[in-house]
Amino acid sequence: MTAFEHVAARGPGSTLLLLCDHASAALPEGYGRLGLDPALFQTHIAYDIGAESVTRQVAELLGAPAICTRFSRLLIDPNRGLDDPTLIMRISDGAVVPGNACLSTANWKGISSMPLSCENRVSSQVLSMSQM
Repeated sequence: MTAFEHVAARGPGSTLLLLCDHASAALPEGYGRLGLDPALFQTHIAYDIGAESVTRQVAELLGAPAICTRFSRLLIDPNRGLDDPTLIMRISDGAVVPGNACLSTANWKGISSMPLSCENRVSSQVLSMSQM
C-alpha cells in the first residue's frame, strides 16, 4: 500500500495541485482495524465521504494533478503538524481508538523517520511529481 496516489494532470502544465487528505478509510496491512468496529470505517471518523470523487472530478475539469491519501485519518492525519496532539487520534467523534489509545506525543518524536511519516511521504512524492 502506498501512502498517496498521484492523479495525473489531463491538461497542459496546470499550475494547480489538488490535495485530498482524507480520501480513504483503508489501513495498511499489519494495523488491523485499530481495534474498532469495521462499520466505523464507513463513517466520517475514518475519512471524508465523497471527497476523493469530488477531487478527481475537479482535477479532470481543471486539467490539474491531484494527490489523494490511501490511508485513514484514524492511522495518522496528514493535514496535522508533528506537534499537533490530534496527529494520531486516540478518540474520534466519541469513539475510543484502541490501537492508538496508548500513544502519547512522547511516542511521536521519532515519527519523521517512520515509514508512514506524512511529511516525508508528501515531500518526496511532490518532488518526484515536479520532475514529471
